[in-house]
Amino acid sequence: MTKNELTVNCRDGDCEPLLETSAGEKVFRSGTDSVIVTLPKGRRIISNSWLNGGIRDDINVLINQRIGRHVGSEDELEEGSVEGYLTHVVEQLGYSASNAAALLTAASMENVAFVTHSFRGLEVTAIATAGLEVNACSPGDPASYYQENDKWQSLGGTINMILLIDANLPSYALTRAWMTATEAKSAVLHQLMIPSRFSEELATGTGTDMMAIVSNDSASLQLTDAGPHSKLGELICKCINQVLLKALDQQSGISAVSQRDMLVRLDRFGVDEKYFWKVSTSLEGDNKKRSIL
Repeated sequence: MTKNELTVNCRDGDCEPLLETSAGEKVFRSGTDSVIVTLPKGRRIISNSWLNGGIRDDINVLINQRIGRHVGSEDELEEGSVEGYLTHVVEQLGYSASNAAALLTAASMENVAFVTHSFRGLEVTAIATAGLEVNACSPGDPASYYQENDKWQSLGGTINMILLIDANLPSYALTRAWMTATEAKSAVLHQLMIPSRFSEELATGTGTDMMAIVSNDSASLQLTDAGPHSKLGELICKCINQVLLKALDQQSGISAVSQRDMLVRLDRFGVDEKYFWKVSTSLEGDNKKRSIL
């Protein structure tokens, strides 16, 4: 077996097939640390991976990789850098790092979620892990660190998403799909009223979110619009909505049920149970704790 044969390296039987799309992408899980997506020829991707990120047409494998929560900076990673660490991971899994892109997260791959929606000849699949208890944030929040000398600082909690689109998207449509997916992610967090951990605002994501979107350049269906008004945009949003609700519930226990708790909703304003009872029992009239009880 060579690194370019795109055969998952299932050492010790530690590899579980999860999904195969109608266009031939295959999704596997290796232990609790890696989710692997193998891509047939003719795929174009956009990603913010440290390893081969940007818009590429030479990527044949995507990896969502769990990183240890003890890692606080690049210096603590194997190989001493994010790119070096991801190269090491890819090669350990049996692939060529020059044709791979990888996402990082602290979430367990046991909690990966996936959703597929289709319409006529168009199919969209979303794969996600999501954790945001530590670093959910809103645009404009105070910064957590200042990057110097290309050094990166790890903060726990990340939403990682992979979108597989069975349609031929030119580069400008691929970037529009990125915008639509990001808007859909933020809409889910607002729907759940997830608080920022750095201000009193509602969160739109975490400070370390990563994403990869794959289009099929070999598909006969060519689409030039991925905005919310288009059918492709609708399918992207449906997939993101459902896959994130699953992933957040599985990883963090966050759901519509957990978020309806009054104290959960007031937490971003610094209101805890002790403070709530202190204020409520000081009110005049019938708003006393004993009356509530």
